[in-house]
This record gives sequence, C-alpha cells and structure tokens, in this order.
Amino acid sequence: MISKVDYDEAVDLFKTLQKHKTNEILKQLKHLQGWDSMKIKAFSGILSESSFLKGQGNIIPINSIVIYNLGHASETLFIIKSGRVALDVFFEVERTLSIPVKQKEWEV
Repeated sequence: MISKVDYDEAVDLFKTLQKHKTNEILKQLKHLQGWDSMKIKAFSGILSESSFLKGQGNIIPINSIVIYNLGHASETLFIIKSGRVALDVFFEVERTLSIPVKQKEWEV
C-alpha cells in the first residue's frame, strides 16, 4: 500500500510536470512569442484545464459538447492542446430577388 506522503509527492510531481508542459505549449503560441518565461508562468497560473470527449470523424457525436454559443459573452480563451474542434455557424438567409436594371447593376 502507498503511504499518504508518497501519494502526495506523486500528485505534486504530476502537477509540476503538467504546468511545465502547459508552459511549453504557451511558448509555442505566436501571440505569446514575445513573452518572457515569468510572464508565461504567471499567465499559466490563471488558466484552468478542461477535457472534452473525442468526436468520431467529421460526424458530430450525440455526446458532443458546445463550448461557446454565438452571442454569449467572450469570457474564455480556448487553447487546444490536442484534438480537433469544429466551428459551426448557422445563420438565416432571407430570400431576395435580384433584377438587372443596368449593365453591372442589380436592384434587390
């Protein structure tokens, strides 16, 4: 059986390795390339990590997760460490009738 001290040390080591990995990913982002290590470390400290289930190819699975809806406040920055994200935008188009009134001029 593992002792609580050994367990806590293993968890701390895992968290340290995850923070290091996150910092390395942040250093690769073009928007943060001018940042020094201290600034990246501070930025990394305010981030929280979320995991989402993988989809299946190009088909939106039944258990897919919507992480942002159009019109909602933009309070979150998503940095994708691995996997894919689908961006679907739906908008209504009204039917209009265009009639040529002159050469290269249309009236709607």
